[in-house]
Amino acid sequence: MRGALTIIKNTGFLYFRMIVMLIIAFFTSRVLLKELGIENYGLYTIIAGVVAMFSSLRGAFTSSIQRFLNYEKGRGNFKHLQEIFSMGVNVHFIICVIFLLVTETLGLWFLNHKLVVPQDRLLAANWVYQFSIAASLIVIMTIPQDAVIIANQRMNIYVYITLLEAILKLLVVFIIPLVKIDALILYSILILCTSLIIRIITYLYCRKHFSECRYFFYWNKPLFKKLGTFAGWNFLGNMTFSIINEGGNIILNFFGGTVANAARGITYQVRSAIEMFVNNIQIATSPHITETYAKKKYESFFALFYSISKISFFITSVLCLPIIVNTSYLLHLWLKEVPEYTESFIRLTMYMLLIRVFHGPIDSILKAEGNIRLYQIIESATLFLSLPMSFILLKSGFPLQYVFFSMIIFETFNWIFILLIAAKTVHLNIIIYLKKVLLPSVLVLVINFSFFYLVKSKFFFTTIFENLLAICLISALSCITIWIIGLTQNEKNIIKAFLFSKLKRNNED
Repeated sequence: MRGALTIIKNTGFLYFRMIVMLIIAFFTSRVLLKELGIENYGLYTIIAGVVAMFSSLRGAFTSSIQRFLNYEKGRGNFKHLQEIFSMGVNVHFIICVIFLLVTETLGLWFLNHKLVVPQDRLLAANWVYQFSIAASLIVIMTIPQDAVIIANQRMNIYVYITLLEAILKLLVVFIIPLVKIDALILYSILILCTSLIIRIITYLYCRKHFSECRYFFYWNKPLFKKLGTFAGWNFLGNMTFSIINEGGNIILNFFGGTVANAARGITYQVRSAIEMFVNNIQIATSPHITETYAKKKYESFFALFYSISKISFFITSVLCLPIIVNTSYLLHLWLKEVPEYTESFIRLTMYMLLIRVFHGPIDSILKAEGNIRLYQIIESATLFLSLPMSFILLKSGFPLQYVFFSMIIFETFNWIFILLIAAKTVHLNIIIYLKKVLLPSVLVLVINFSFFYLVKSKFFFTTIFENLLAICLISALSCITIWIIGLTQNEKNIIKAFLFSKLKRNNED
């Protein structure tokens, strides 16, 4: 019970962070689109996308360091933590060197010879690219500290640091119209400065509060092999996922130009907002899942997995359904000028997220076990197939939306395959999974979808207040459906215990 309450408390911190960040992010996108214009905004998303595709290297060791730290904590081996951290710093330095070599050769060639960039903006594009690389290098070297904060479940500190980053990025948007230089280049410079400030703050906090963050030069070949093997396979998955997302953006650039990239940029802003809700749960639960597995408490391990899988889906569905039904209205309420294709891109992405949401919890239990070789090979091969299919379809004359149709198809296949791998690797009972996760998820989704379309078809809303009120009321009904049908009695008891403890504490204060 205590572990569950800790998870809920940490998730609460993360949700507070997320709500503030969402407000900032959506406001920033609106102003940024206005200040840069559709073409410049699209240009920034495609250039930053090229860097992001290569910087998937940085994600390879994030969960690796966190996983090994939590595993050793679960075993009670606290002396080993500083060695893991120091090895992580060494490895990230190596990653920075590799990243720099790849981006300054292959990436630079791709930017100047393959991407569809207006000739008069090519110089600006190159400056943006270089500043984006520098910002990514700073982020890569911050990852070991982030992993330590999450491994120690200091979610409040993680929240404060990321909120500060969001606020600094908001200030960047207000500075742009005040300085009379190229807005796109200025934006890239200021984002680089933001990354540097956050890096310094994170480093100073971790050095002061966590003894394992005292770096010393340490090289242990067996430990490097363990970290390297885990992170190497994790890198394959990260790289593939990044190639799929940014590769799809590049394909859109080939066939639709920077306008299609702007539409995709807006779409992924919405997608990131939805995923942030779910990722908060998984960030809060991942350390506990790994420690529970290390202690060999397998019954608690699977019970937590089933609950997280189901709750992640419920949150995603409550967020996706209003967007699917009211895409056009919400877009015009948010943005003054909506890029072409944005509406259909967003709807298809919401459908994909309803499938993708099951991936995260499965990823957590497979990484807790540690043997991720088969999982990453199968997942990478399956998801990668969406790119050649997208290219063939668009080359054959199909509309741009078929990039997202391809992603939906192969995301579904991937979910099925990794479920089978989890059954083999960690002995997940698929029948129990279908009964405890998929059945209540589908049932709640069908009922809530019916609510939305019934109200949408029977009533006509004209004012902003009426539309937002309708969305809030139907979302509230959806939450009631989830509580009655979707949650088990034990899950309800944990949530009640947490709420009562909070109310009791507030009354005592």
